[in-house]
Amino acid sequence: MNAAKIALSTWRQQPDKFWALHQRLMAKKGYHDDASIAAAQKKTATDSVNIDDKTMDSLKMNLILSQVLNIQGTPATIIGDQMVAGAIPAEDLEGLVKEQLAKARGQ
Repeated sequence: MNAAKIALSTWRQQPDKFWALHQRLMAKKGYHDDASIAAAQKKTATDSVNIDDKTMDSLKMNLILSQVLNIQGTPATIIGDQMVAGAIPAEDLEGLVKEQLAKARGQ
């Protein structure tokens, strides 16, 4: 959860540096600890980012929503009335979006 806190806070406070931090965090296999997060922040010059109340509120709401919807992992994508658990190919995702758009338009 600490990596998510730092990533979201970076998005809010230094959005121009978010992508570099995101790539650095995602490149690591397994879970992050405080040292690996700090190293990623140092490499991306985002070590001045502080976790703020808006970030914590967003994460709390996401946790509540995931519990209500019974989402137990990432990624999870909700399109219309469909939830897709796990990663899916872009073409499958595009097909699902088109299907749900047609459904919403009553076609």
